[in-house]
Amino acid sequence: MDIKKEMEKLTENGVIERIWYFRTEAHIGSAELSRRLGKSDNYIAKLESHDFGLTVKMLCEIIEALGVSYERFFAPDYKHQNVNNELFHIILKMIPAEREALLNYIYTVHPEFKTE
Repeated sequence: MDIKKEMEKLTENGVIERIWYFRTEAHIGSAELSRRLGKSDNYIAKLESHDFGLTVKMLCEIIEALGVSYERFFAPDYKHQNVNNELFHIILKMIPAEREALLNYIYTVHPEFKTE
């Protein structure tokens, strides 16, 4: 994945939506995340309401406070990145014959995926 290209495509709204998404996925309230950052309790709520802009330094601190990798935060399919990673690791554990069988099954269900 080219993180630089994904970052270039992101708007401020997109960044704030990702912050909200990962915060709620982790069941972290806005006041709790604000405290983790050493900010006032309403900092994240105001940020998510677009009351002020966000510096790159603060974005990095937020990503780290959320416990999300930069790769996942900036992934185009960030809402499903965990599933993608899990599938990838499962496939790597398969023996070649199992991978071939899985691939054949996928092509049977989705012939449009075949690149040949």
